[in-house]
Amino acid sequence: CNNKGNALARLGKHDLALQFYERALESDPAVRTAWVNKGFGLAKLGRFREAAECANAAIRLTTGVAGGA
Repeated sequence: CNNKGNALARLGKHDLALQFYERALESDPAVRTAWVNKGFGLAKLGRFREAAECANAAIRLTTGVAGGA
């Protein structure tokens, strides 16, 4: 799903790409790249607060920090 989202994002179809990133995260919420890609897509759509939340999720997975600050 993450790869399909990337293909759609390259075509500028960020709304559709987000659906595939969300599917990838439903399957495995520990896929850091899906969080990063979802964040980029949200930022492209001007949804910066949600994009930041995705970035934080990716950072938590990278650093192994549970929860949020």
